[in-house]
Amino acid sequence: MRRATLLLAAIAATSCSPQPESPTGSIALVNARVYTMNADAPEADAVVVRNDSILYVGDAAGAEPFIGESTDVRDLGGQLVLPGFIDTHSHLVVGGGYATALSLETWGTVDDWVQAIADYAAAKSAILGGLLLSLKNEVVRVAPHARVNAVAPGFIQTATTDALPDKAREELVNLIPNGRLGTPEDVAAAVRFLVSEDASYITGQVLHVNGGMYM
Repeated sequence: MRRATLLLAAIAATSCSPQPESPTGSIALVNARVYTMNADAPEADAVVVRNDSILYVGDAAGAEPFIGESTDVRDLGGQLVLPGFIDTHSHLVVGGGYATALSLETWGTVDDWVQAIADYAAAKSAILGGLLLSLKNEVVRVAPHARVNAVAPGFIQTATTDALPDKAREELVNLIPNGRLGTPEDVAAAVRFLVSEDASYITGQVLHVNGGMYM
């Protein structure tokens, strides 16, 4: 009898003690067809996510404890939800190109774009000068009479500049003393000169084809 009394007291104490609350999610997808990739339960009705962690996958009733006042609940109306996979690998050369490329995306104002392009062009010019000097020093060791020069284009009219908004293009032109964008023919003419006999006494130089931007 005493043992039964102690057992009942223990059960009562357990039922009266506060239970830990389930963490609430930041996003809950309900009324969905969730493909779980679990052979034993291939589909579910709801998913609850908190930041970058999945809190719950299952039926709608089981999702309720994970939904709080701040949870963004989205009724998908029976739409399919598939698990995603993000491939994070990167090839060295291509990844380096992306890392150093100028990407305007959709951020900022026209003034931000113009300044970003100007900063990028100036930085590339400085890097090119350093690389050219190193290359020249190496080349003259094996070919003393070889000429090593480079062409540094400024703002050249290409498909990229054609895609800019009119205001952004006007602001770029305002940065150029010559008052226009360069053309591929301008760059080609500079290259043609450097490889010709007219430039036979020129080496180790960067020829800027930028309409006077860095005068």
